[in-house]
Amino acid sequence: MIRWFYIISLAFLFACDTTSNVQPPNKNYFIKYFGRDGDQFARDLIVNKDGTFFILGNSKQSGGSTNKVYLAKANSLGELIQQVTYGVDMDARDIVLTSDGKLAIVANKNVSSTNVDILLTRFTLDLTLLDSALVFAGSSNVSSEQANSLVELSDGGFIIEGLLGDINQSDELHLRVDNQLKKFAGPGGWTETFGAGQNDEGVKIFQHSSGEFYIFGATNALYAGINNNKFWAYAFGYNGTPTKNGDLSIFEKTGTGLDNKLTDTGKVPSGGYILVGISSSANEDNLKVTITVGTDTAFTFTPAGVAHDVILKDNSATPASLLGKGSPRFATVYSSKSNYNLILANRYNTPSGKSDILLMKVNNALVPMWGDPASQEANYVQFGGDGDDSAAAVAELPDGHIMVLGTMQLGNPPAQFKIALMKLNPNGKLAD
Repeated sequence: MIRWFYIISLAFLFACDTTSNVQPPNKNYFIKYFGRDGDQFARDLIVNKDGTFFILGNSKQSGGSTNKVYLAKANSLGELIQQVTYGVDMDARDIVLTSDGKLAIVANKNVSSTNVDILLTRFTLDLTLLDSALVFAGSSNVSSEQANSLVELSDGGFIIEGLLGDINQSDELHLRVDNQLKKFAGPGGWTETFGAGQNDEGVKIFQHSSGEFYIFGATNALYAGINNNKFWAYAFGYNGTPTKNGDLSIFEKTGTGLDNKLTDTGKVPSGGYILVGISSSANEDNLKVTITVGTDTAFTFTPAGVAHDVILKDNSATPASLLGKGSPRFATVYSSKSNYNLILANRYNTPSGKSDILLMKVNNALVPMWGDPASQEANYVQFGGDGDDSAAAVAELPDGHIMVLGTMQLGNPPAQFKIALMKLNPNGKLAD
């Protein structure tokens, strides 16, 4: 596979080079692995302004059955500076670097066999624990809450975005706390949930102004006689109640009637939002990507607010499923200031049937920027080995290098899972 090809090539290259005319690979490109004994699974990545990296994941000790949150700090070469684990029966979900120079982490915590709550924890940048709060919906802890993401607000508080319920029935959840991690009440109270269908889920939230917020997620609400999963967006106001519920058709230009599950959203620096997810039929999965009109800064939640809505296919073979079929279905996006977008996803269309990591670059018209359709050259790059390798996060450095965080199953035969951090060139390759 690609990963092992690059490693072998690098070994040959530096064995032959004696004139020091090649930059060391640990500066311009690398793969670094993180984790202690047992299995570690990547979740999220922060690229700090000083060149360091903060890595979030989950850790399970050998022979153990409970997850802990894994947090690591690495230098610009991907070398470990510090690592900590905390919690019991935890699932790390998101990490943010706050405006006052702290790390805030949200994780789901199993408090009983039937109840999941949300733990919000803050650390210093040297990974010293500061404080934490267990958060749940309502005044009595009787339901299961699951976080997907975390956003810091302009007042220093936070909103945790996710769902209330389970796979059978759920509402979108937006829990708000102040800068002391106390639940926000506000002058007019705070509504914590909303739902348009039987299964509603919030993926990410953006603060548009001090009193207006945009939520992007997924719903199976009935539209035109079809209750498929679909991309979904709405706005809510200062007290948490909806003000602009989106027309459910606006993200159904492509993939109408398919299972279209949103997995990530980003704000485009030139304006608008980019939404990525998985569009599924009975036989194949592909990437569904939507971008809203850049000049529509106050998103109108109408079809006119959607600039492009496409399902990305594989250029390397016709016909072909870009992602194949497998679980978990996942894609994430990073929107560059240079007016293109990096999409990272799990890919199961592999000879072994096990997952690899797919990386694709598209412009703001959602046209792939790699590969040649005429020659059926792949419009993506792929990383993986003989085991199950999965995507977590992607980011870009100021010089155009690409950072990819994922999980790789190592060993011969593949056994333990470790967090992998890759530094790639602007073309997505382990090369200068």
